[in-house]
Amino acid sequence: MVGKPVSGTAVAVQSVPGPEGFWIGESAGQRMWVKLLPAGESPAGFRAGQLLDLDGVVVANGDDFAAQEGVNAANGAVQLDAQKAHIELPRDQPRVVGNR
Repeated sequence: MVGKPVSGTAVAVQSVPGPEGFWIGESAGQRMWVKLLPAGESPAGFRAGQLLDLDGVVVANGDDFAAQEGVNAANGAVQLDAQKAHIELPRDQPRVVGNR
């Protein structure tokens, strides 16, 4: 799936451990990391429970990606590193379409 476009409609935000990224999906066991670009901008302000429409690209994770993203063990670092991929999209692209 790396390098492929990905789209989501009314995808749930699971948690937002930092300003550069967040988890989306149906549950903690079935989720994917979303990284907002460009890095270093102001926080996007998404919250757990929001539903988003989004279009991005699947990108391979480098070594220690979770640590680079500031994701610790309590926020899913092991899962993020094991997935070996995440979704990247422009910070202004996800659209909030509702709440869970």
